Amino acid sequence: MAKEISSYMQNWVEVAPAPLISPQKPSSSFPKLETIAEEESGRLADIVPNKALYLLPVVLSIYDFEGRKDLVKFVKLVAEAGLYVHLRIGPYVCAEWNYGGFPLWLHFIPGIQFRTDNEPFKAEMKQFTAKIVDMMKQEKLYASQGGPIVLSQIENEYGNIDSAYGSAATTYINWAASMATSLDTGVPWVMCQQKDAPDPMINTSNGFYCDQFTPNSTQKPKMWTENWSGWFLSFGGAVPYRPVEDLAFAVACFFQLGGTSQNYYMYHGGTNFGRTNGGPFIATSYDYDAPIDEYGTTSGHIVLQVVSIQFLVAIVQTNPLSPPYPFNLMFQTSIGPSGLSPGYMRRIFVNFKDLYYCNGNKLPFAAAAQIGQAFRNEVLFISSCCITMHELAKEQKEMEK
Repeated sequence: MAKEISSYMQNWVEVAPAPLISPQKPSSSFPKLETIAEEESGRLADIVPNKALYLLPVVLSIYDFEGRKDLVKFVKLVAEAGLYVHLRIGPYVCAEWNYGGFPLWLHFIPGIQFRTDNEPFKAEMKQFTAKIVDMMKQEKLYASQGGPIVLSQIENEYGNIDSAYGSAATTYINWAASMATSLDTGVPWVMCQQKDAPDPMINTSNGFYCDQFTPNSTQKPKMWTENWSGWFLSFGGAVPYRPVEDLAFAVACFFQLGGTSQNYYMYHGGTNFGRTNGGPFIATSYDYDAPIDEYGTTSGHIVLQVVSIQFLVAIVQTNPLSPPYPFNLMFQTSIGPSGLSPGYMRRIFVNFKDLYYCNGNKLPFAAAAQIGQAFRNEVLFISSCCITMHELAKEQKEMEK
């Protein structure tokens, strides 16, 4: 089933080794991955099973790769399952982990400042990154050596917070890019959520919907490094849930609008190592409403997702070209091979505040239309902020005072 859509989706396991502190667990294998490799590889090879955090140093500059922390073995098992690897080295990985994956001892290095143009931090970051790359090279695990690793990532979502570092952020990002590429892995490097990622870094996007994302160069592919299948669990909060139809629709939109690859984050949920956690009130569970839970059960989630994606891909493939035309979403439409039910339609939000402004800050205005690109007779969602008519009326009164 998944093979039929493989031309639309290039998938891999994402492995994010991070300098985390965790109790040693008495396990020398990865039973869940091995089970997947034996029983599900034909299906999952074209979907993307999981993202895992593995490398766990214990003390300063001494790294522990034993047991469940055996990163090399994990990557080899991924290859045996017929999957590719996107090795997201970081070393900052976030992942709702304490210190974003940094070990506590890093904090006590004299003069250190994290994730900025700081020599003590850059020295530790370079040592760690070079260590991981060297381990992979020794085992010939990069695609340039015939292995499964097709991409590597340096840093993680730095663009979300780089403004706090001022000009030092640009210096740091340029250094990180140069340091990473100098390691000569033979595969491309990416920076996610980094609009100013310097060449040859590929800037990528993370989020629930990334069809509107555009790389910072026409020479770079449009890539989605984290398609959030759900969200992390907070103590006292609701259990996150994302309808599988919405997830499938987001994937179809992404590839319809020029996407080249995407990765599910997460595809295999679970509980954090040693039942540790990070961040305020974040639970130890990392189920993330993932298609495969920590017990290896799927509850039909994968089948429904694949069927949904197939259906939406069929819409793109079989829907004949025609000019856009109006239709009533309350009734059956001619979209798709057998008509698309209203249940698949995404809500369209009208930005009344912009309309109010365009109408000279006066109420009422006669009508509103959805503005944006039209693709044949298909629905294209455009997200925007919303404001109620009541709030607009209040705003108008304030402006008139």
